[in-house]
Amino acid sequence: MDGRNIDPTPTGFLFALSQCLEIEDVSLAHVIANWPSTGVLLIDRYEILTALDGWLRETFLPQLPAQSVVVIASRNPPTSPWRTDIDWAELTRIAPLRDLRPDECQAYLTMRGIADDLHPDILAFTHGHPLALSLVADVLGRRGEAAVATLAGEHDLVVVATGRGALGTLFPRIAEHSPFTSPQRLVVGGFFHGVALDSPLALDVTYVPGQGEILSFPVISFEPGLTVIAFESIAGGAFETVARMRYVDDPRSFEASALDLLRIYAPSIHARIAPDAFTISRQLDLCHAAITPTVRAGYRRLETGRYVVALGDAHVVNDPIIGQGANTASYAAWALGEAILDAQRFDEAFCRDVEQRIWAFTQPVTEGTNGRLRPPQPHMLEVLRAATQHQTVADAYAWGFNHPEHFWAAMSTPEQAKIFLADVSQLETAPVMASGY
Repeated sequence: MDGRNIDPTPTGFLFALSQCLEIEDVSLAHVIANWPSTGVLLIDRYEILTALDGWLRETFLPQLPAQSVVVIASRNPPTSPWRTDIDWAELTRIAPLRDLRPDECQAYLTMRGIADDLHPDILAFTHGHPLALSLVADVLGRRGEAAVATLAGEHDLVVVATGRGALGTLFPRIAEHSPFTSPQRLVVGGFFHGVALDSPLALDVTYVPGQGEILSFPVISFEPGLTVIAFESIAGGAFETVARMRYVDDPRSFEASALDLLRIYAPSIHARIAPDAFTISRQLDLCHAAITPTVRAGYRRLETGRYVVALGDAHVVNDPIIGQGANTASYAAWALGEAILDAQRFDEAFCRDVEQRIWAFTQPVTEGTNGRLRPPQPHMLEVLRAATQHQTVADAYAWGFNHPEHFWAAMSTPEQAKIFLADVSQLETAPVMASGY
């Protein structure tokens, strides 16, 4: 509730609250009767409602259900009774609002889809003032939408395939499929010299509970014999130090730190390393990432009536823990291309059909990725234990990286995991059978 829109009388307050609750009777008893048992009441610009302070504290608030939460935002500090009354003092928490720190500003601007290269100028201009930051983000967001609207007027179809910058917020976030609001892993990975290849070539995945994951696999690049090593660090875990190190500041220290983590947490990888030859192949062959997994609407209707389609990271962005970003985007691009060839017009029906085609493939990939970011459930641990003991299970697990939609179906529930293990354990080689999941 906004204090600017409320008559500062009990009747005016109850009228405004009844509108929020979508009820017609504005009596105090009826409002309380319709208040949800765990409701949250937020009152902004409370300094305008000073005349209501005593009535709210003594009459209205005591009648709310015990599990209710009331947040009052004001430019003035709370009046004395909130702090001195014995009953209210125990229930009241006062949190002075301040300008945001630089790291908080950058996190907010990233969440709003503002390009990283614009952050320094915005911080210098706003000094971390929350309202100023919000206004700047709104303006930049509208600028991106205006550019898309101009293009939509000049072309039959506009496809947005970048999830960064002002265009990153063009398509609304779908909370149902976006369970995280911050990155679940801090990732650093690169191409390394000095790592002997497995024979046969293999994907090596090391799970370290409470710390994260270490991945290692051969890669074809500008020179032969390179190996990818990547650390996926849980915040506060042992891998976070190397995930936050800047390689350019001290290359030798970075490589020594990575080598030490492999010695402690991934001895099977460390055993294949020649320490004196262990180096990054090129400075450009190292990548840092911290990705918030997000699913957005697959299309949007502009004010002009034209439609734009989301593709790649603009639509679905996943953590790289199972390496499906490029695969998913490639599939989506192919599906969109086929739909374009068949289309008579690019209207909402076309956009909805494309969204459904793409989501049919990307949903299990997204759910499988998010499932691996959470602490593993007992049936997943059972699969991992079996993989360390039986090569066919390990092969089937690795095969799942190529077919995540089938593999997640086998790992999503205890029942499916049990069937998966029973079937794989009967194989002499793996894993043709997995296509049935």
